[in-house]
Amino acid sequence: MAKEFFWPASVTWTVPGRVDGVSGGIIYPTRLGYHTLIRRNPDKTHPHLKRRFLDPQLYLIGLDPYTCRTKCAYLVTYPWFPRKPFTPFDSNKLRQNDWQRMVKKDVHNLWVGQLPKKKKAIEQTLRICLQIQENLNCESYILPSPLTVDQTTDYSTELQWLDTGLEVSKKINEAKQTLATIAISDNTLRLINPWENELIDLIIDQVSSREPDGAYIVLEQSHEQGYYCTHHNTIGCLLRLVHGLKTGGLKQIVVAYAGTAGFLSLLVGADIWSTGWYKSERKLKLSDVEDVSGIRLAYPAYYSHNFASEFHLNSDLDKIYQDGFRPQDDEITTASKPLIEALLSGHKVSAVPEWKHERSNVAAAREHFVSMAISRTAEISDFSSDELFSYGLNWLKNAKFLAEEISKSEGLHERTAVNHQSSWYNVFKEFVKMVG
Repeated sequence: MAKEFFWPASVTWTVPGRVDGVSGGIIYPTRLGYHTLIRRNPDKTHPHLKRRFLDPQLYLIGLDPYTCRTKCAYLVTYPWFPRKPFTPFDSNKLRQNDWQRMVKKDVHNLWVGQLPKKKKAIEQTLRICLQIQENLNCESYILPSPLTVDQTTDYSTELQWLDTGLEVSKKINEAKQTLATIAISDNTLRLINPWENELIDLIIDQVSSREPDGAYIVLEQSHEQGYYCTHHNTIGCLLRLVHGLKTGGLKQIVVAYAGTAGFLSLLVGADIWSTGWYKSERKLKLSDVEDVSGIRLAYPAYYSHNFASEFHLNSDLDKIYQDGFRPQDDEITTASKPLIEALLSGHKVSAVPEWKHERSNVAAAREHFVSMAISRTAEISDFSSDELFSYGLNWLKNAKFLAEEISKSEGLHERTAVNHQSSWYNVFKEFVKMVG
């Protein structure tokens, strides 16, 4: 199966710039209400969403409606989330935004925040969720599932939702592919060697034995602070999980909310990865879902695939260029070309308006990042397993070397991430050794 990149339809449904090559999209309920979703026609307005998934995001059921008021106010509009009765949206009485503000104001009274426990209630929740995915013409069903946060769990709750979901999906549309959701927190991964983590063994064995068509993997990174997943055990467990499920017979593995570690998962068996440029599109961290005062404004950053990271643009990229760093030709995109040409001509980043270090000046950075994700995915799309392993070793060895050289520069901003490359390389090398 070819490797593919899906766009996260979260902050915006629109792919940055005029980028081609996005294979499909994943719709996230935390970004828009159900009443808004069913009134959109993505087939006409967003061509890349002709192939689409809807992530039920039931793994967010434990959110606190007092501290996560905005996200809960969106989620509670979806009928598979347990909620107190409330008046549905009526376009004859209110505009969508006005009604959504009313829901947000009262969400602490509407939000139940607990999983159904009785079999009939679970069946009803799954039937509603999957029927909506059917009505939206989603390419595959993604089964809702709770978040796994306890390393010592017997995984029985998650398996109950999986077993019931597989039964319900066959009744709605037996021909449609069904993906088991595996939503797992790094709380269960960080403290144990990936090859000794019995929870990963349990998940691989139990999910594979039920023979869903595939798996939709969501990584909750409760301990990660930056844009990149850094901990070697977390990355190692992700690789083991993907590879184990794939070799266990699952046809399609989709990895979301892992940032560029999602690309890394393609090298061990994943078929689709999805990430965006904003941190909220790259990673799921429950504390980041909480409401914040004021407005979060992003700054541009330059992504280098060979570096497996990004450069802060206030001074870091200028400094690194002076020290001899040069992007390879295959890293030059339509969006980055003006920046690269300016730097090669002796100018600074600030001389290029679309890359200047200013708040919200991120259009070019986003377009370049997505262009790189698409082109690198296409590059490895038809590789054999051995070719993928070789590619990964060479890519990460080079990234590790660049990170070590770049880290010698003093005063680098934390956005210029140089800590994860060595971890990724060592983990991947160990992985190839164990399975090769």
